[in-house]
Amino acid sequence: MIAPVWKTLLKVLLALILVVFATVVAAYLYLQFLLPVPELRPFPEPPKTSWAPQGPRAVTTSYPAVPLPDTFHTMHGDPGNTDEVYTVAAPMVEFDWVAEEALFVPEGPTFDNEGNLYFSPTPNAEGVTLVSLDAETGTRRWAINWPYGGGAPLILDDPDRPGQQIVYHCSYDKAWAVRPDGVIIWEVDSGLEVPQLKEGGRDLTHCWGMNYHPQADALTALTVDGMIYVLDRRSGRSLLAKPYQLPGAPTPPVKQLPSARFLQIVDREMEKAFGRTRSGTGRFTRMINVIFGGGLKVSNFYAIDSNTGRLFIAATAPDADDGVEDGFSELGAIYALDLRPDGSGQYRFEIGGFKTFRGGTGSTPSVKADGSRVVVSDSSNKLIVLDSDLQEVWRLDIGEQIAASVAVSSDNGELYVVTKSTILKVIDHGTYGEIVWRAGLDGYPETGGRINFNTTTATITPNGIAIGAAGGYRFQGIELPFKVGAGLLDRDTGELRYFTEGREESIAVSTIGPDGGFYFANSPVRRAITRALLPGRVPPLIGGISRYKPVRQDLVVRDASCAAAARVANTLRFSRSLEMDIRHLRVLVAQTHGALAGARSEGALSESELVKMEALIQQAEADLAEPTLGQAGLSLSGLCEMFE
Repeated sequence: MIAPVWKTLLKVLLALILVVFATVVAAYLYLQFLLPVPELRPFPEPPKTSWAPQGPRAVTTSYPAVPLPDTFHTMHGDPGNTDEVYTVAAPMVEFDWVAEEALFVPEGPTFDNEGNLYFSPTPNAEGVTLVSLDAETGTRRWAINWPYGGGAPLILDDPDRPGQQIVYHCSYDKAWAVRPDGVIIWEVDSGLEVPQLKEGGRDLTHCWGMNYHPQADALTALTVDGMIYVLDRRSGRSLLAKPYQLPGAPTPPVKQLPSARFLQIVDREMEKAFGRTRSGTGRFTRMINVIFGGGLKVSNFYAIDSNTGRLFIAATAPDADDGVEDGFSELGAIYALDLRPDGSGQYRFEIGGFKTFRGGTGSTPSVKADGSRVVVSDSSNKLIVLDSDLQEVWRLDIGEQIAASVAVSSDNGELYVVTKSTILKVIDHGTYGEIVWRAGLDGYPETGGRINFNTTTATITPNGIAIGAAGGYRFQGIELPFKVGAGLLDRDTGELRYFTEGREESIAVSTIGPDGGFYFANSPVRRAITRALLPGRVPPLIGGISRYKPVRQDLVVRDASCAAAARVANTLRFSRSLEMDIRHLRVLVAQTHGALAGARSEGALSESELVKMEALIQQAEADLAEPTLGQAGLSLSGLCEMFE
């Protein structure tokens, strides 16, 4: 017989088990069915912003093939990765559509000057490597089939056909030049042989995208395993005897992966939406390895200084530089590469600068417009500012891991730094950096444990900082998005001017289209975790491209005219950047034209207001020249003041 004391202990133990079981069941039911979903707070019409340029802007050299940064013509806006555009973002937008839902798109779309949209998905069941959409409707225009993906397509002006453009795209083993109507100009082999892929192995066939080297009139392409090939822009002919190999060694395998079970359930959720990967390795597991650099040499895009042609690539150091020759590198490195003629009609790379740092980086180097600054980050929360020879100027502890690239303004020494949770504005004072604000991400009220957090790289516009953000919860240090959307921060304060809800998460850039609308590459990574853990609380994952269309286009007219008036006032005081400022002003005035037509169709303005505004726009446009710039400023100020 069991002694009475043991009977009592068993009863207590059984009771505890039942309590624990009931608690677990209650917690599960709460998370799956009762956890409050964030609800978007109302946003009124955003007022004017007070931000204005102060002092001479940083000026870049212009070239016939490089379009004005009036929208995203390359992954980060321009060859130097500044993430800055000339057009204003629409102050108010609303979610419009998602196109191509079956395609996982990790890098943002780009646009030609006719408003067509281009993107490259990861390898997919359909086998497309480059897709073009109508940017207004999302209708597919055409696609190129190839089994390997690439980065965001590069759009350049065609100097031989003024007013027309060409789309350039790379995969690991091929490259294309395509006209906007889908006609292929050339298709060439890259000179790289696709690595043999083993089941469950690491897929090293990704090309980070093409960039433009104006001095050689050449296209450069960089792969995850540190190979660079260079092609003549006109013909596609290789300008290197063979592709160049960066001297860095692969990073060690990721040591602190989440549990195998956790990876498995998230991988399964992503496979439901986007299919099986080429290697069989789960898509989420692959993303974790890319984010943390496991076995790779390059984990992001690269920059070219248009003023000098120097390439800046964040990668890994040579094997022995960390003190141990083991086939891996524990050190991150940034390379400054110069492309030099070799005297035989070909080119060669020379290392013009080299800097290592502990822990590595997944950031894309950003180059200030005048080439005086190269901005990068490390894995220890440091923002690092270098000169063009990679000599350190200053560094600043941000207090959190910096993600992706730093947006670098041509005005006021402004840098915009993104982390997994927020955006920070930093001022480059020359010899040191200063944090001015941390963004007020409050699209969703933060009650009951709910939080807001950043999801994409920030984009600099004249009337604010365009962002993607989410509302959700934090679980064991991981942000779990329930709702996602797009918004605009005030450049002076960091507060949200406006925010609206969308459908899917992006890990890419906050892309601004020619009309000021927002476009996001749908790449749900954190939302895949939410969906895997709480399938009943959030909708299924989707890919493709999301569009947020401009609404209240009278406010686009307002913000574009006010930004232009502020630019004129600054130019009249500091004329050093006169030519570039006038080019910028032409973009803003053209944007007011298009937005005014939209405002007319929306009925937001009276006919008398429309007539007066149109007259002011036409007068400003006629006066955009050095002798009459002051008159243009008066017209633009008058237009801006009509919105008081």
